[in-house]
Amino acid sequence: EHAVMDDQTALILALQMIALCCIAAALLLYLLCRIRNRYIAGTGQDQHDPEMTLNIGMGRAVLITSCDTAFGLQCAFHLSNLGFRVFAGLKDSEGVAGRILRAKLKEREMKTAVTGPLIALPLDVTREDLLHEAVVLIRRHLPAGED
Repeated sequence: EHAVMDDQTALILALQMIALCCIAAALLLYLLCRIRNRYIAGTGQDQHDPEMTLNIGMGRAVLITSCDTAFGLQCAFHLSNLGFRVFAGLKDSEGVAGRILRAKLKEREMKTAVTGPLIALPLDVTREDLLHEAVVLIRRHLPAGED
């Protein structure tokens, strides 16, 4: 009887976690759609205009501290494709992620599509010296008054 109670509790907890994740995903999707619609309404452009999609992040900068991971690397490429200026933090610039980043940057140079700048920088959030170096590097790449 005690084991059945534990199984029921685990089942209820799992269902609650699934419901919570669904609510969080729905909220994120709603916010993304709302931001996109606000941008589209302000420009009067067609929702499927690729030129509009490329310029959504123009003039804004983003720092991604974990581009050594597949998720961080994909976020960097995606945001750069949307026109954001992306500062991609890498713990090991000679690692796999660093090589992928350099290859993608070379590939981009050959294309004429408008993308935001993607700047790789050495960054380990556990080392204060690298954090200071990253701040200096980022400030050099930002227009005056944007730091």
